[in-house]
Amino acid sequence: DKCEWVQAWNILAAIANRQVSLRRNEPEPITYTVTWGKRVMEVSPDELYSYPALRRRAFRTWNILIIPQSMGPKEWDNALRKLLSRTEITSEPNKSNAQAILDALEDFSKHGDAKSLFDLNRHSFTKENKSFFKLSSFEKFLFGRSDSRFYYQRHLASRDKIVSALRSVGGKEGWIHIAKKDVQSTGRESVRVWSVPEDFNKNNGQSEFNQEIPELDDDAEPDDAPAVVF
Repeated sequence: DKCEWVQAWNILAAIANRQVSLRRNEPEPITYTVTWGKRVMEVSPDELYSYPALRRRAFRTWNILIIPQSMGPKEWDNALRKLLSRTEITSEPNKSNAQAILDALEDFSKHGDAKSLFDLNRHSFTKENKSFFKLSSFEKFLFGRSDSRFYYQRHLASRDKIVSALRSVGGKEGWIHIAKKDVQSTGRESVRVWSVPEDFNKNNGQSEFNQEIPELDDDAEPDDAPAVVF
């Protein structure tokens, strides 16, 4: 069996030789983009200011070990001061949290189409010009992206704020049955999902989509849910 060695990079030498660059991304939430050669990663201010945290993040993102293994606070402060002195600052229009949630949902809907009940734990699916998804699955996607403002500040996308954003574009919650092809749903495999118009992010919910198959009902019981055939 082949053994694949993890690379070790000396960050002090890289900073001294200007091989590492830093970009500060504004406005809030502020993040930093660290570029080392062809490798790029997004870090929070806390990860940047803490050398152990930065080493852990580099290992997870780049699969490299930053050396030295340990560094005194003053030594890292001096190295970081050099890096910050040539930091580029970029500023983009501050997008609302609600719109950022909807943009993430649009990306989530393009992430893959569910083909089974199990797939709903990771993907959405589209039927009759509507996108259906489990809220818990979307939350995992929303908080799991390192380039998202919510990766570091989950309180900006609490459950009630996500629900409010979904309802603002015509989102509805209800039960559906998952049925196999050409087989009538028995009602045994019901799941709670959200639906939004397929083009929800293009016209702020003013969509001319088919409301008939299926239509979710917030107050419906699982046994009354419409059947969806994969």
